[in-house]
This record gives sequence, structure tokens and C-alpha cells, in this order.
Amino acid sequence: EDGGICNLELHIKRSLETIHRHFGIIDRIPFEEILDNYSKQDGIFKLRVVYSDKLISHTLNKYTPQPLSCVKVVDCNDIEYSYKFENRSRLESLRALRGRCDDVLIVKNGFVTDTSYGNLLFKLKGDTGIYTPETCLLKGTKREQMLLKGLVKKRELTKDKLSDCESFYMINAMVDPIQIAIEF
Repeated sequence: EDGGICNLELHIKRSLETIHRHFGIIDRIPFEEILDNYSKQDGIFKLRVVYSDKLISHTLNKYTPQPLSCVKVVDCNDIEYSYKFENRSRLESLRALRGRCDDVLIVKNGFVTDTSYGNLLFKLKGDTGIYTPETCLLKGTKREQMLLKGLVKKRELTKDKLSDCESFYMINAMVDPIQIAIEF
């Protein structure tokens, strides 16, 4: 945003964990140096960094949030997305099931996880707390930031308990909480 990387330390942490897990090395993606390749611009931009055991490419594009108001619940017990992958074909195949909704809410083995491009937050009826599913697919950086700041807590949420919730929100690195409706 306006030439700076939001939540930089958590992006660094996630990339370090990813490189270590997949390649067995400890190497840091030079996010600040990458950003130096682009002139400072006002507004919100998405910095896309592709890497394996080394930096492959990076792009900076103006970011316009996608409209989101309704998500369709879909079951998928074989999805695995604990790391951010360039290949999102499995997520996209699930997203294609959204019907008239804007996105999908993925349920794995009966547990609520995430939408196809963001983490979920929920509020239970009669409870003042805001929660995020213990069973997320991807530990998003905004989710982690909100957990660290104590703004949300982890809580298990099963598909059959969705009706116990009073409201739902989607977040991702680029989007602050957006209230969403759930459709079965």
C-alpha cells in the first residue's frame, strides 16, 4: 500500500517456512529489494512473488478487490493447500461450483476451512468473540496477524454448526473483513 509491503514480517515468515519445508534450505526472499524494482505508487497493489528454492519472478499490479457477498458451501475431503502454490487448479475447480454465489466455503472432513481465496472469520450467536476455524487450509498472513493481536481466536467449526453462527467474514492479505452470507 502506497509503496510499502503490509504485514511484511508474516510474509517473510511464511516464505521461509515454505522454502524450508519444500527444499530443506533456509533462504529469505528479498521482498524489500524486489519492491525497489518498482517506482513508489499511491494506492493498493498486489506484489506477486514466484519462487522455489530461489526467486523466479515478481510482478506488481494494481489491486481491485473482487466483489464478495455470498459463498456456497462445498465439501472436499481431499484438498490440501497448507502452502501457497502457484498451481491453484484444485481451488479453482471447487470455485467453479459456486453457482450464483461469488465464491465457495470449503468443508473438509466435516470441518469448515476457508474460501477459495481467503480465510474465514465467524461470530457465534450470543457470543461477543470473533473466531477463525482451527482447521484452515492456509494460514493466511492477515489471519495470523489478527490472531497475534488477539483480535480473533481459533475455534473448531463443523458444517453442522454453521447455523449457530450469527455472521461470517472473509479476509486475505489484501482484504480487511468483508461480511458474507452462506448458502448451502
